[in-house]
Amino acid sequence: PRAEETGQYFISKDYSVKASGTFLQFLIFFERIGNATRIYNVKSLKLTTNGATRKGRFQIVNGEAIIQAYRFNPSFKVDRGF
Repeated sequence: PRAEETGQYFISKDYSVKASGTFLQFLIFFERIGNATRIYNVKSLKLTTNGATRKGRFQIVNGEAIIQAYRFNPSFKVDRGF
């Protein structure tokens, strides 16, 4: 996790993720992020092939991503001009 950034309505926090797996495993991981109840944003994504020889039928890839998570800012008050 990185430092939190406070906006008007929300607070965002970046998470750095490094992993290796098959392309299908990365696809399933990002589908689950997309179906989550919180709001997530994939800020950057880098997939590279692993130079090792394959032992199975699927190629292993290395992935690096920065995922941004949002939550509501409880200290934000709307100024209605009253």
